[in-house]
Amino acid sequence: MSGEEERMSDYLDGRLEFGDRAAFEADLALDQDLARRLGLLRAMRAMLVASARPMPADLKASLKRLARA
Repeated sequence: MSGEEERMSDYLDGRLEFGDRAAFEADLALDQDLARRLGLLRAMRAMLVASARPMPADLKASLKRLARA
């Protein structure tokens, strides 16, 4: 993953600090290609989330029990 791709991913995941987020948003306002690529990444993530099947309830409960142990 390139530095710019990692930065876009961190932005979408809310992992950028305030100053870094503000700098990235300033870059977005000036760079139409960056804004377009961010839009594509956002759309791809939304499609992946929408296509994922929910975790079976028994598996989810088992994982929660293991995490507590």
